Amino acid sequence: MKIIPLLPVALLAGCTSAPLPEGYKGPLAKIHDTSTRISSTEVYFCRLTDVDGRRVAADADQDVPAQRCLLSIEGIDHDAFDILGYILGMQHVDGQVVVTLESGREYYVRGRLSESGSGLTLAVWLEDDTHRRVSAEVQRFIRAPPDPPERFPPIQDWVVRPHYPRSIQNQ
Repeated sequence: MKIIPLLPVALLAGCTSAPLPEGYKGPLAKIHDTSTRISSTEVYFCRLTDVDGRRVAADADQDVPAQRCLLSIEGIDHDAFDILGYILGMQHVDGQVVVTLESGREYYVRGRLSESGSGLTLAVWLEDDTHRRVSAEVQRFIRAPPDPPERFPPIQDWVVRPHYPRSIQNQ
């Protein structure tokens, strides 16, 4: 019976592959996933998902070939209270960037969330160990929903009337 809880993990493990081509012996670069704390319950995760079409495991550090690569990167806005994610929807941005990685260098998947009155902008990119951007920025703009119409007047406009039982009102 102890095998049952491990079944989903075993099935998901087959969904990823190594970011290095089979038999690759060339120079390597390292790509780190990052996260930014937005609030006490909200975190923006920026991570590498594919290297030249090969899906990678959700790991904080990946060794990748130090060469010209097509990388898939994503940013995910995650709330610790999963119910908020279901209600409000988890926001994410993903896309592909072409970069030339140098041997022995370290790179970081970075991103930002910025709000304005008209919506939310999510962005993600790759930068090197000197904080210089080495890829294009992948962006997604999410338009803010219109304000819902008021169903009730503001509370200060309410008129409070006493409610009496019918027997008292008719006397």
